[in-house]
Amino acid sequence: MISFRLYPSLIAILLMAIFSKANGQALTMRDSTRLERAEIKVERAQASHQRHENRILEGDSLIQVGFEINDAAVAKIDSLSLEMQKRMDEYHAKERQLRRQMRNASDAESRTIRNTLRDLERDHRATVREDDAKIRNWLRDATQGARLVERGEKMKKDANKAMRSTQRNLNRAKKEHSDLLNELNLDAAFTVR
Repeated sequence: MISFRLYPSLIAILLMAIFSKANGQALTMRDSTRLERAEIKVERAQASHQRHENRILEGDSLIQVGFEINDAAVAKIDSLSLEMQKRMDEYHAKERQLRRQMRNASDAESRTIRNTLRDLERDHRATVREDDAKIRNWLRDATQGARLVERGEKMKKDANKAMRSTQRNLNRAKKEHSDLLNELNLDAAFTVR
């Protein structure tokens, strides 16, 4: 049997145990909220960092596509330039030959040769106009490729600059999370991946 004198102290001990248990639950709730906020902060920092890594990859892709477009256009222009030079040489050779024939020809033959020269020149000019149009289109392609390269380089530069900041934020968030885990004496199962 317990004496009446011990009741007040027993009641005080029971009340302390009840309040300390409730107070411990409040701390646990507060700590879990702090831990959850730290994990969210780490996840957001990782997402931000990943966005900038993706921008760098996108910039690399734009640069690669731009170089491919530019190289293809330059190759086509070079090929057509050689072909144009060859046709120009053939045109001048035919023209010279016809002009030589015209010197020793009669009037009737001279008119026929003049008409042939006119037709030759008209065909040559039409071919040159077509070739010039092709070259202009390929130059537009080359310009577009250069713009893509420029845009990709700017995108990469901006993303690299932003990544330095997000890397610092990510490291800071991971450190805060790790410090909180150490403070709460939690094991590695609560770490953010």
